[in-house]
Amino acid sequence: MNKIKHFFEVYSLRSMARRFWFNVAKLPMLAHHRPYIIKLAGVDVQDFCYIHNGVQFDTVHPERIHLAYKCAISTGVIIITHYRDTSRRNKIFTDGDVYIGKEVLLGQNTIITKPVTIG
Repeated sequence: MNKIKHFFEVYSLRSMARRFWFNVAKLPMLAHHRPYIIKLAGVDVQDFCYIHNGVQFDTVHPERIHLAYKCAISTGVIIITHYRDTSRRNKIFTDGDVYIGKEVLLGQNTIITKPVTIG
């Protein structure tokens, strides 16, 4: 019983639901169906986005990822909203918003790690 209580203290129901939807999005499906599943995980996705298989999103702060109208994300892309800031000693991780603009194509195996606006 103690282990179950500890599990729910570490992982909130919200984070478990996000991980569930991200895992569902890894299943084989058409690229224009995947954005609807990713939206359930907390990512801000606009209409007509194409997200191919093998794309990894930040599971810590997915609500800080914004995908605009008609963007396309290829296989192997990794989008992370937090990074290690070595210039500050008291704060280990810094996070911010990632904006992927209108009609942007992210090529295969692209890694986005810092708060940035593309497009």
